[in-house]
Amino acid sequence: MASLKTIYRFVKTSLPAGRFDKAIEVITKNKKTMGIREIVLERAKKEGREEGLEKGILKGKAEVVSNLVLKMCMTDTQAADIAEVSVDFVKKVRRKLKK
Repeated sequence: MASLKTIYRFVKTSLPAGRFDKAIEVITKNKKTMGIREIVLERAKKEGREEGLEKGILKGKAEVVSNLVLKMCMTDTQAADIAEVSVDFVKKVRRKLKK
């Protein structure tokens, strides 16, 4: 990290405002580089999509487990094996069904 701080100080003192961004554009052959704000927003969007996908998968598995338990009268072990989830997951779904 020391080298990054050194580069930042050099750039800050050596180049007029905006010149650093233009130099980066030339080096990377991009017309516009992402600023810190854009990078943080992009990362947050990606994490949000991943989290949403994980929640959706879990919700789908919970539906499968509840159908196996209610409609097929399967044991926790059988439902876990077929749905490819843990027995603890099946027990949690079963508890929610009782409420």
